[in-house]
Amino acid sequence: MNKTKLSLFLLVPVLSSGAIVGCNTRGGSSSDVISISIVSDNAEYTTMNTFIKKYKEIPGNENKKFKVVKMTNYNDYIFNSFLYDELTDIIQVYDYNAEYYTNADLDGAGTSLLQSVTPFMQKDGINESDFFDSIIEMTKCKTGSDEMYWVPRDYNKVVCAYNKKIFDIAGVDYPTDNWTWSEFVATCEALKAKQAEIRDQYSHSATFFSVDMNLDFPAVYYPILKSFGAELIDKETRTCFGNSDEKVEIAKSAWGKLLSLVDNKLASEPGGQQIGFTNKQAAMMFIVRPNLPTYVKGLGEDAVDFVSLPTYDDLPSGSKSYIGMGCTGYGMTTSCPNKKKEQVWDFLKFIISEQGQNAFSEAGSGIPCLKRLANDENAVFKQYLVNENNHPNHDAFVAHPERDIPMNIYKGFEVSKQLTIDKYIKDRTLSAFFKAGDRNQYYQDYKRDMEKIWSK
Repeated sequence: MNKTKLSLFLLVPVLSSGAIVGCNTRGGSSSDVISISIVSDNAEYTTMNTFIKKYKEIPGNENKKFKVVKMTNYNDYIFNSFLYDELTDIIQVYDYNAEYYTNADLDGAGTSLLQSVTPFMQKDGINESDFFDSIIEMTKCKTGSDEMYWVPRDYNKVVCAYNKKIFDIAGVDYPTDNWTWSEFVATCEALKAKQAEIRDQYSHSATFFSVDMNLDFPAVYYPILKSFGAELIDKETRTCFGNSDEKVEIAKSAWGKLLSLVDNKLASEPGGQQIGFTNKQAAMMFIVRPNLPTYVKGLGEDAVDFVSLPTYDDLPSGSKSYIGMGCTGYGMTTSCPNKKKEQVWDFLKFIISEQGQNAFSEAGSGIPCLKRLANDENAVFKQYLVNENNHPNHDAFVAHPERDIPMNIYKGFEVSKQLTIDKYIKDRTLSAFFKAGDRNQYYQDYKRDMEKIWSK
């Protein structure tokens, strides 16, 4: 390891957990083994093994070997592996990390973690137009570049799930995809008015809320800011919410819409464990698709249905009701040897193929990133929970792509500050706003501290 790498390594926290290796135990950098790093999560491990299993069923792939490394402290592990020249051929990419991995100059020589997949796609005739625009925007995560740096795995936007049994007991109409925020609030009020009947006949719990909006999830609280014209950090002025008192008032009004439902006991408090919906203590919940099997397991296959998020009916003229979306995927690392690149690309190409996407969607926890599959009435993901008595609205997960706002909210900022600002946001946003003794003052404190981090 050269001195540049050694000095950088000293700035990175030491890895504190070991690898759990699966699929194959042979060396990760061997020429006959594709090595893959993923987040330490059983669902992620199962997903990757599903891709590998289906890939090896293709004639000619039967004897290909894989090594999957499942790690806690994922970022520390990735950076240390890079600096010690032990990084795997493929790494999992998610959320803001895509921006960080492609822009960080980790060795002082301009080297990032990920290499562009655009040349491979062009060679094989895979078009960006095959995928949702918001997904492509997320994969083009290198500042100043128009190339894709990883392949997407899914199309993952926020929807509203609801418990049909609670609505039936309350005698409240099911929501529809074109509902407004005013109709959403009215639905919450109607459900709350029937909480005694819901408790007696169904939930048998002292706790009931009309909705759990998952308010500490950036894909919920960031889009409403954008919808009304504010920002977390304005990229031009480097100011939180925007460079005017008016923008701060817009932020107060936007987040006030969310917090007012909590204040009025219609929504559960932010900062909870989001178990109320599963435990029949909430009639609705703002969710993303990967969580769905957990809720179905808790409530039963016929209880859950879905609807798009409501549109805000008091937006300024020309504004849009955004819906937060994210995307997990996998990137080829710059550490992948040249002699393995085509081998590694062949597997990545399988992930974004129809066969790979259908394999991923079969368990119900994923939405395909390919538009032609997402819009196919016979798509595998649309068969989940369907029976002669149950036809859930799976279209909610792919509806209104024009409202998508990707969660690459740090793109264009110095990568050295992204992890710090992300931690600040996670620890001090809507949970802290809700609990603040003086919310008006907290907006000023939040604004000051956000701007201080970016200005250092």
